[in-house]
Amino acid sequence: MSTIANEKLWEFALALYGQPAVEALCLELQDTAGVDVCLLLCAAWCDDRGLAFESACWAKLLAFSADWQSQVVVPLRQVRRYLRAPVYQQEEIQEYRQQVSQAELAAEKLQLQQLQSLVEGWPARESVTGELPAVEAYLHSRCQPEVVLQALVVLRSAILAVDN
Repeated sequence: MSTIANEKLWEFALALYGQPAVEALCLELQDTAGVDVCLLLCAAWCDDRGLAFESACWAKLLAFSADWQSQVVVPLRQVRRYLRAPVYQQEEIQEYRQQVSQAELAAEKLQLQQLQSLVEGWPARESVTGELPAVEAYLHSRCQPEVVLQALVVLRSAILAVDN
């Protein structure tokens, strides 16, 4: 469990995402399986804090995130990626692309803040064993079993590094 009891989701997400192999894993899962990286990082934070995984609670997170991603984050990501094309390499366009990138990151930060507020008051698990029930359940809903196993190995290792 996290050594920082009041750690904010945003700070945890930055620390976890910065661990070796986590960024690559998240982007691969996002691009190949449609994983919402913010929701995945939230699940890891909940598991690390020892919060109970309850489907009714997760339904609220899923509903908020699906809407926020489709209406805010994904459109910004599409514009940012579109502006990577060779035809748009002019300095002014690349400055604009950087602004879009910053807006996308701000939108993800807002999403994580909202997810954290939705999690407040969730009950604790009866025992914390180092397992990742929320992460595992979310990944199983989006990915093939072998992908889930590989992702869990990376995330478990990264969470241990963040906690130490």
